[in-house]
Amino acid sequence: MLSKLLSKALQLWLRSQVSQVQTLELTVHGTNQQLLSGEIPQVDLTATHAVYQELHLSEVALTGKNIKINLRQILRGKPIQLREPISLTGQLKLTAPDLEASLTSPLLSQALDELLQTLLANSSNSSNSSPVFSQIPAKIHWQQATITPGTLTLVGNSAIASPELITLETGLNLTPLHQFALTSPRLQLPTQGAIDLKDFLLDLGSDVAIEELSVTAGQLVCQGQLTVQP
Repeated sequence: MLSKLLSKALQLWLRSQVSQVQTLELTVHGTNQQLLSGEIPQVDLTATHAVYQELHLSEVALTGKNIKINLRQILRGKPIQLREPISLTGQLKLTAPDLEASLTSPLLSQALDELLQTLLANSSNSSNSSPVFSQIPAKIHWQQATITPGTLTLVGNSAIASPELITLETGLNLTPLHQFALTSPRLQLPTQGAIDLKDFLLDLGSDVAIEELSVTAGQLVCQGQLTVQP
């Protein structure tokens, strides 16, 4: 009984954290004794067409195990607090329309700007095109996204709303060491033409471990683990 009540309560809380979700199912597993002590053996979460901080996801499926929370305080109206880090395993599915709709998110927009500057800095040391790099705007308004087998393409323009489009195309691969690799990235500029950039290993941090990555026509599917800190 307590697991059902807690499942419903957490579903309501999760719905309050997203601006949009089509379906959301959350199941808490455990005995009353375990749950009352603040120990949750397992939680399963599935969601479709969710929007969190303007990031769009078609499908989410996550499982968390051995979760320790302040349940007695929650029952008294206190916010949820983790007593220890938890490890989540699962799968995320992102389609090209999802990615395109997410391009206006400040979180993703800033990440893409920083990534592009990192790619340019990584390539300028060994490229004859380094003077061209200084002409590339630090802020780009990405507007279009295309996912083809093994490749991601983004199209945008400069912050001055220039009609001249800038295209970034890169391969997406997972290395044997489970690192996220951008391969054969290429920047297409309106006047300077195409500039080949160096391959780059993207550091997702110690809390993220990608185990499988599938980049097919129109969608990206990622499986792995995520550690959530208290």
